[in-house]
Amino acid sequence: MNIRKKCKKQKGFATIEVMIALALTLAAGLYAISKSDAAAAKGDEQLLVDQIGTIIEAMRTASVSQEDRFESLTIEFLSERRLVPEKWGDGSTANPHGGAYSLGDSTVSQIVVNASGLNSDLCTRGAEVINKNFAATCSGDTLTVTAS
Repeated sequence: MNIRKKCKKQKGFATIEVMIALALTLAAGLYAISKSDAAAAKGDEQLLVDQIGTIIEAMRTASVSQEDRFESLTIEFLSERRLVPEKWGDGSTANPHGGAYSLGDSTVSQIVVNASGLNSDLCTRGAEVINKNFAATCSGDTLTVTAS
C-alpha cells in the first residue's frame, strides 16, 4: 500500500502554484499598461507640438498677403485657405485632448497660439518641449505659445 501512495501521480495544480501564476500574469499586465500609457502620452505631446508648429508656419505664410501681418489672422481664416486642417477652423476638436486652437492675442509682429482643453500634464510637457524654440507658458488647461 505504501508503494501505491508513492507512485500515485499528482493531478492538477496546487493552489499556491495557481496563485503564483496569477501574480506573475498580473505583474506583467500592469507593466505593459504603464508602458503603453507612457507611449500614448509621448504621442499626444508630439502631436501637440507638431500641430502648433503647423499653425505657426501657416500664419507666417498667410501673413505675407496681410497688411496687418498676424493681427487679423484666425484659425478659421487659415482653415479656409487650407493652410491648416479644416476641422481646426470649423469648431471641431483640434488638439490631442479635444480642445481648440485660437489666435486671438496675435499682434502685427507676434504670433500667439492658444491650445485650450489640455490636461495639466500635457500642457506642462508641451510647454517644456516648445520652449526650446518659442516662448510657451501653461496656465490651467491652456498652453500659450508666442513666436515672431
